[in-house]
Order: sequence, then C-alpha cells, then structure tokens
Amino acid sequence: MAERSKDKRLRRALKQELCCACGTAGTDFNPVDPAHVRTFKVTQSDHPANIIPLCRHCHRLQHSEGWDSFLRSHPPVLQLLEHMGWEISLHPFQKGKLILSHPEVAHGYAAK
Repeated sequence: MAERSKDKRLRRALKQELCCACGTAGTDFNPVDPAHVRTFKVTQSDHPANIIPLCRHCHRLQHSEGWDSFLRSHPPVLQLLEHMGWEISLHPFQKGKLILSHPEVAHGYAAK
C-alpha cells in the first residue's frame, strides 16, 4: 500500500507537477502523488527534500521494484535526487545495493 502524505496542501500542489520519472502530467486516472524517498511510515515527515512527484503508475512501480531497480531504470529521478541533496552510494557489503542519505531527512538507509 502506498504511503499517504498527511499534508493535503502538499498533495494538491503536487497534482500540478509532472511525474519526475516519466514526465507525464497527472490525470484523474493517473494523478501525480507525493512519493516519499525515505518512507513516511519511518520519518512521519513531509520534509520537501523527502518528497518527489511521481504519477500513480510510476509510484506503484517504485514500490514494486524498490529504489535500486527504479533509480537504475529512471535516470531523471536519480538526477533529481542528487540535485535535491541526496547522496547516493553503493553499499559496502551488498554488491549493487544503493544507500540513499540526506542531511535533513532521518537516517540514510540501504534502498530496498
């Protein structure tokens, strides 16, 4: 189940954005959602550095694939995260696993 932002103003504002993964505008059938880089369940935060606009299709894809696969198959999202201050590095012990960290978002973590 997708995480839900508690801030309804944020959700409304993001509906005007393009999906950062596929570039499509949101529609009634495929709205643009706030996607949390570090899960809302863990952080309980809608900090702007932790939110990216993903259409519902890409958001579900990200959840099913996990960040590792999703970032590798969607370079614009990787570039956006780096532009937003996210540090993306390889896990020292798990070959090919990514670590995502941001100084203003709770603890870095290995992408799933």
